[in-house]
Amino acid sequence: MPQMKRFAVLMCCAACGGGSGGPPVTATTSFAVTTFSGNGPSPLDPLKDQTISIQVVFPSIDTARGDESDTTDCISTVVSSFPAEPTASGATADLVQTQILDMLAYWDIKLQLCKTSGGSSITLHSEIDSLNLAFGCLGLPASAFVRTSSGYPELTTMTASHCSATILDVVNNRVLGNQDFTVDFVTNKAEIP
Repeated sequence: MPQMKRFAVLMCCAACGGGSGGPPVTATTSFAVTTFSGNGPSPLDPLKDQTISIQVVFPSIDTARGDESDTTDCISTVVSSFPAEPTASGATADLVQTQILDMLAYWDIKLQLCKTSGGSSITLHSEIDSLNLAFGCLGLPASAFVRTSSGYPELTTMTASHCSATILDVVNNRVLGNQDFTVDFVTNKAEIP
């Protein structure tokens, strides 16, 4: 299975967190592992049929306007953080923290808005050579459809639905996931350029 690739172009500005309103972005989700495939065995195997709960705090961000996947109909804004602060909670917290989150320092969120209906999406993503993680959501609320004066998407506080998860243990060829859950994105507008 090929690794997921991230491409952010036109790096334009950075904002540091630390203002009185909190971090620029926080993403939170919880879902049961309902997809389980590949050859294994993997250190992630105990997560089969279990619930994963995580929160990723972006304490500072870089913002890119535009992405390699953009078209004339769909354009993107990508915010990234290095290092981000991912934290697991719940019954599987120890395993998720040590075998997934502690390995992933660079995280990004890509919001792509399309002029025509359908196709708009938001993705929470991180990867290293041995581990890929992506949560992609196609259900965006009306509050997500905000654009900057130059026409690019502006990341806003929202609950995205119709999300799917892919966690790929590349080394052991194990895929864990879920096809229908939500991700909450909370933004501090004062900290987002």
